[in-house]
Amino acid sequence: MQSFMIVQMIEYLVKSIVDKPLQVSVVCIDKDAKKIIQVAVAAADLPRVIGAEGKIFRALRGLVSLVGASKGTIEYDLVVDVVA
Repeated sequence: MQSFMIVQMIEYLVKSIVDKPLQVSVVCIDKDAKKIIQVAVAAADLPRVIGAEGKIFRALRGLVSLVGASKGTIEYDLVVDVVA
């Protein structure tokens, strides 16, 4: 349930900053003892999600880690990919 809420939060935030929100895809992948929140965006939107000097990405990653840590012992991480 917690993973679903984190996915929805990240999806909402990413869709609000990109030009092509219909191409945004956010999924949660279980990998070892970690959950990876994978965000896929259009190639043209990648700089918007990364931000200047990676500030937006670091902020999103920080939110994922903070929410994950506050709710349990599972570690969360964020990955951004380009939609082919």
